[in-house]
Amino acid sequence: MPKLAKWVSERQAADWFATHDTADYMDALQVVQERIAVRRTRFAEKPIDLHLRADEVDAIKKVAKRKEISYDTLIRSWLLEKLRQEAQ
Repeated sequence: MPKLAKWVSERQAADWFATHDTADYMDALQVVQERIAVRRTRFAEKPIDLHLRADEVDAIKKVAKRKEISYDTLIRSWLLEKLRQEAQ
């Protein structure tokens, strides 16, 4: 089992954990019972109108049901996925 690195700051530790798989280090980690406050940033949302054929909506709803999410959440995730692809 590899040894965990020693970090100078929490930022350095956070960067390491964000870029490494911790599965190999499970025996070296300790369970900590500590409450932390999580601040969530809320971005302004803007509703849009999206016109689709009825059969397209039905197909999207079928996929969403299979994934156990709402169809509007599915559409949003698909749009964001495509935006990320286009940004590359």
